Amino acid sequence: LDAIPYSIGLEAYDGTFHVILPRNSKIPLKMHHRVYTCRDHQSTLSIDIYEGEEKLACDNHWIGYHDFIIPGGRSFKAGERSMNIAFEITEDGILMVKAEVPDDEADLCRINSRNEVLRILGLIGILIVLMALYACLKVLDPLEKEL
Repeated sequence: LDAIPYSIGLEAYDGTFHVILPRNSKIPLKMHHRVYTCRDHQSTLSIDIYEGEEKLACDNHWIGYHDFIIPGGRSFKAGERSMNIAFEITEDGILMVKAEVPDDEADLCRINSRNEVLRILGLIGILIVLMALYACLKVLDPLEKEL
C-alpha cells in the first residue's frame, strides 16, 4: 500500500505549520480543515501549502498557494467567515485542494447569491431600456436632418 512520505499541511496565521495529512497516511485519502478569515476586509482566503515535519511552515518544503474567493460578494471581518478546505490525495498520488462553504453558512451564501442575481437582473433591465432609448434617438436623428 502507498503512503505519503511527509506530512502535508498549511501555514497558520502565526507562521506555524498545521498538519492536515500526517506522514505515513495511506492513500487514497481525504481530510478537511476549517479556515477562518484572520483580518478585517477579507474577500478571499489564501493558504500556503507545505510538506515536511518542522514546526514553522517556512522550514518545510513549499508546495503551492491557493486563493479562494469567499462566497457572499463582499469583504468580511476577522473570524466572521470560514470555509472547509479539503485536502485529497488520489490513488495516483495527485494532491487536490478544494474549498467548500460549511453547511451552517450555506444558507447565507444562497441568500447573498439570490440578492446578487436580483440586483444584476435589475441592472440588465435598466440597460435594455437605455439601449431602446438610444436606438430610438438614433432612428430619429436622420429624420431630423431631412426636415
